[in-house]
Amino acid sequence: MSITKKKKKKYLDSIVMIYVILNVLYVFISSVLFTNNIIYYSWYGKSMIFALIINTIFSITLFMIKKFKIKDFKFHLIDVLLPFMTVFAIISVVFAISKYAALYGFFLRYEGVFAILYYYSLLYISSFVKKDYKKIIVYIIITTGVIDSMYGFLQLNMNSHVKIFYKLGKPVVNGFNNNSNFFATYILLSLSYAIGLFVDNKDITMKTLFGMIIIILSVGLFISNTRSCVLGLFFVLIYSLFFCVKNKKYKEIIIAFILISLVGIYLHFNNKTNLLEAFIGTKNETVNLIKGNYDGKYGAKRLDVWKYSLLISPHYFLHGVGIDNFAFAFGGKSIVVGNYSFDKAHNEYIQILITQGLFALISYLILVFSTLFSGIKSSIKNKNIYLVLPVIGYLVQAFFNISVIEVAPIFYLSIGLLIERNALEK
Repeated sequence: MSITKKKKKKYLDSIVMIYVILNVLYVFISSVLFTNNIIYYSWYGKSMIFALIINTIFSITLFMIKKFKIKDFKFHLIDVLLPFMTVFAIISVVFAISKYAALYGFFLRYEGVFAILYYYSLLYISSFVKKDYKKIIVYIIITTGVIDSMYGFLQLNMNSHVKIFYKLGKPVVNGFNNNSNFFATYILLSLSYAIGLFVDNKDITMKTLFGMIIIILSVGLFISNTRSCVLGLFFVLIYSLFFCVKNKKYKEIIIAFILISLVGIYLHFNNKTNLLEAFIGTKNETVNLIKGNYDGKYGAKRLDVWKYSLLISPHYFLHGVGIDNFAFAFGGKSIVVGNYSFDKAHNEYIQILITQGLFALISYLILVFSTLFSGIKSSIKNKNIYLVLPVIGYLVQAFFNISVIEVAPIFYLSIGLLIERNALEK
């Protein structure tokens, strides 16, 4: 490759990196704005129409440049699966019970087809990020996570300069989100990246920096009282342990585990989190639920939501009930379990199955898990773990949560970063 071509390629790679960073900031800043009532939450979801249009134009331009300027350009699995996923998403809108919800999203979610396709476009663009530039994007994600976590800590301590949410008279940590679960998922992604970079870095200064970041982000995760994300963190640490043992980095994983454990113990004994109570409560509720008792507050009722959702799923195998139409899946209304009404599946995989259909779910699973497995293989080969961990953490917590517009773009972006497309463009 000539010097001129190398410069042009480097220039293009820099543009792609900056563009992805702008999308990260768009997601984060938008969350900050609607949390503080500067813009309406519904407008954030609708704004993704414009983000999708811009990303689509950028994606097509990027593909054309890569395809016709790089002789040895090769197609990746996402080049095949994303068009299929796009078609399935559009088909679900056509057959949706509420076309409005399918386009713009259901109340207080606003994750319609425009948001879904925005995620896909961001995944596609992120897959073109050069390996050398991926860390820069990750640094930005971690930084936004740290800011979010610190904001959440101020909420817990009822600082007068932040917006505080209350539940039963107690402050609830939401960060720059309208829900503690969403806040915790964002923090989990950031924390997973930080753990990976702590393990990967050899420089003592960088290790110290990421050690401090792990502490800050762990505080945010624990004070959110979100069990699903703590479970996601557990699997992140399990894979980290496997990786460190294989690469003889015992010290790194031991220190990371100690830091996170000390944060959890400190917060528990200072009554800053009730995670232990919540885990025990969930266990007891599950036992009672099996006996037919629907009372409780720890979320075990979602087991019945999953059961009834799977029972009606054959009716929506082909096209789904419509993106963000779960609230209308049960005879045109939400499912009721005990005294509670549910407008979402509380399981991202079942949510996709019901709203977009079986083929959309299969395509999604193939894309995500094939990318993850190839990423794990590459991580072991290159002795580099930081890109794998966020995907592992998110996919675990997704069994108990659903996709949301404040977090999903960062997850799909993370899948894109895990793809080694540059290796195919030697």
